[in-house]
Amino acid sequence: MNTHDLADGLVRLCLDLATISVLALALFQRRHSRHDLLAVFVSFNVGLFAVLTFLSSSQISAGVGFGVFGVLSIIRLRSETYANVEIAYFFMSLATALVNALPGRPLALSVGLDVAILLTLYFVDSPSVREATVTSLVVLDRVHVGDEPLHRDLSARLATEVLGTKVIEVDYVRETMRVEVRHRPLPAAAAAAAITAQVR
Repeated sequence: MNTHDLADGLVRLCLDLATISVLALALFQRRHSRHDLLAVFVSFNVGLFAVLTFLSSSQISAGVGFGVFGVLSIIRLRSETYANVEIAYFFMSLATALVNALPGRPLALSVGLDVAILLTLYFVDSPSVREATVTSLVVLDRVHVGDEPLHRDLSARLATEVLGTKVIEVDYVRETMRVEVRHRPLPAAAAAAAITAQVR
């Protein structure tokens, strides 16, 4: 590796670190407050960048490194239940590493693609687009059969308007169920009425 390649690699590393910092801290953390996922996003991003940079200077195809990280990503995602928006941020963190690590592309192109990725996340995950919806993982102390009683119970417990549900796990022995709920906060008066009805 000559001096020019080393300088180009350092510039691309700084660009990648700046991009993943904006993605993880300025966008994801401020909107979703998941501290545990920050390490996941940053470590996979920097790790993939390092592997692709190393493989690009060897005889091994860079596709091998990306394939390894693809397998690790699938294993990581299958080990825990994630919301769709969290998966989107995760794969965007991998995309920025791929965009910045591959040599032979104009640096301006990498900068432009990084900006496009960040702007995409900024707009599609903005509160105005999401209509101030919230996704929560709820454990219920009873098992409901059918969507209508499930929505009614969740709406009363959370004092929100339930927009959609996804049953993650049902335990008939303990009479519990884990549900991913997409809901919209109700106005204060409606929320108070829902809480009162739940107490009664």
